[in-house]
Amino acid sequence: MPAFVRKFVWTLIVVLVGTVHGLVAAEIVGKVSVVEEKTIMMTTSSELLPVAGDKLVIFVEIKGIGKVQVGEGVVRKVAGNSIAASVEKTSSRIVVGQFVTIDSPKPVQQSGKKVPILVGRTAADAKEAVE
Repeated sequence: MPAFVRKFVWTLIVVLVGTVHGLVAAEIVGKVSVVEEKTIMMTTSSELLPVAGDKLVIFVEIKGIGKVQVGEGVVRKVAGNSIAASVEKTSSRIVVGQFVTIDSPKPVQQSGKKVPILVGRTAADAKEAVE
């Protein structure tokens, strides 16, 4: 096989693997429900949940400006739709009711099952993976 074809095939494989990896990541949105020093509790109505170690951003919405970040943290524990996190950085006081977004590369469903990768599966295989 010519070198340029080999290079093309490897590039294609790298792009596809990167695309599939990106399909399982999720941005989970929630609200701060409890603030205790450097620990916050938050709730989410998302079907997907983060796992311990996922990074999060705490922010407020200011009319005419948009999202303004007030802190950063890390998920420490997940119990149902209640999420505990430690706050690592703040630029303002964190209070109950502020919004949180969690970048979760490997989220889990509320039931505790891992989110299956469905890319490249037939409809029957995908249905079986989800059930």
